[in-house]
Amino acid sequence: MKKLFAFCFLIALSFSARADAGYFVGLSFLLDGSVSEKNIGFTAKMMNSDKHDEWKAAVGASIYPWSNDKFGVDLGVGYSDNNTAGFISYDLLQVKPVVSLGWVNN
Repeated sequence: MKKLFAFCFLIALSFSARADAGYFVGLSFLLDGSVSEKNIGFTAKMMNSDKHDEWKAAVGASIYPWSNDKFGVDLGVGYSDNNTAGFISYDLLQVKPVVSLGWVNN
């Protein structure tokens, strides 16, 4: 677990070192094998770049208003196009994979 937190800390430091960080807001879907409104949430992420048409790394926070566990923090990768992006992440608080789709500031 200490290695995971050290990895998260290093990722966060790398985002602060870049001047051209991008931002993402959208919907998140927890992948736990069931289809339910409890798995739908709202997410915001900070990406390592604000350029479009390229792969990105991101760290984010999510709110799941219909779930018993309301909050999530995730690390993931994704691809952005003109003003849209999709990410696959792993939520460290929910302990589940997450798919996110939404708007990005390209």
